[in-house]
Amino acid sequence: MKRARWKHVWSAALCALLASGCGPGGTPASVPLTTPTAAPAARPTPTRPPDDVPDDPIVGQAGGQLVRLSRILELERQFQFVAPPSGRNWREVVLEFRTAKLEEILLGQAILWKMDEAGLRPRVESMVARMVATQGEDGLKQSGLTLEKLTIQFAKSLLQEPEIKQLSQVSDSEMRAFYEAHKTDMFLTPEALSVRRIQRFPKPGQNREDLRGQMEQLRAEIEAKLVTTTDVGEQARIVSTFAKQYHEREDRANGGWIRHYRPAPTHESQAYLDAVYAAELYKLSPVLEVDGGFLLVYPDYHYGRRQKPYEESRAEILPMLVKKRQETYQDDWKRRILGEAGAAMYLEYLGAHLPPEPRTEIPAARASPATPGGG
Repeated sequence: MKRARWKHVWSAALCALLASGCGPGGTPASVPLTTPTAAPAARPTPTRPPDDVPDDPIVGQAGGQLVRLSRILELERQFQFVAPPSGRNWREVVLEFRTAKLEEILLGQAILWKMDEAGLRPRVESMVARMVATQGEDGLKQSGLTLEKLTIQFAKSLLQEPEIKQLSQVSDSEMRAFYEAHKTDMFLTPEALSVRRIQRFPKPGQNREDLRGQMEQLRAEIEAKLVTTTDVGEQARIVSTFAKQYHEREDRANGGWIRHYRPAPTHESQAYLDAVYAAELYKLSPVLEVDGGFLLVYPDYHYGRRQKPYEESRAEILPMLVKKRQETYQDDWKRRILGEAGAAMYLEYLGAHLPPEPRTEIPAARASPATPGGG
């Protein structure tokens, strides 16, 4: 679950907490989990409720349910903290962890509250029961799922289902506008070069110059065949015939035929690609020394980059827009449901009962016992 958009909501309060070092005795103040414009007017963020357990303060609430510090500390005990990175203090690392866990708990409470408000509990409980019957409780535990987590997941899915379906309904005008805005940088075909190649490498103990001489002789034999026809397709087949006999790469069975694209990732070296793209179209190259071996290449077709028309690009545009909508939707939905559930965090209480800071120094080595006769 993304938290990038949430950090700005409580970062100022967290910084103030770090600077002041206040603990449970600080002045109570609620920190809404939504921006002022996001919370519906009918459900204002509640003020901090009275707390009769000062040793276990209330740190947040959502959907009418309170979260106490002890619940966060229990999760914290299951987490193995390491020494904080350079430039960060220990208190900051712990508070960041606690805040993230509190946010996760409050979102779950808000989802359960919304589930009940929408009357979805019977459906969700039925879905959970079927899952437990299929997987078994032990199977769920092995997957890291509890009944509560499973309930929250199914409830979230049902709550979002109608809106998620609408996200995939993208109009032609929206797709066309996206195409016009990005056609010069996103909707271009890659440059491609189709070649037939013969590449050989020295065997252990073989003299490189002997192999070069063999490649020069092979080139002469191929040239003698090529001059018998002016048909470039036939010339490509001639080179492939020799490649099936002499080529030492994985495409040997295919007659050394391969298509290179740019810009595009490739397992070939830059020296190899430079040599191939420098070769003359419909001509057998000289013997080239590349990647520790020797290469003959015959480029038989070149595809330049071109602008793809809109109709050809539609299939690419639709998933792009749907994915973009879904990313924005998840963040907006999270803020909205927390606001409706009256979620609030009380950050000044998260700094109590800090765990000990992990040791960063290297323990001194034990002195070895003196050996008899040692000086």
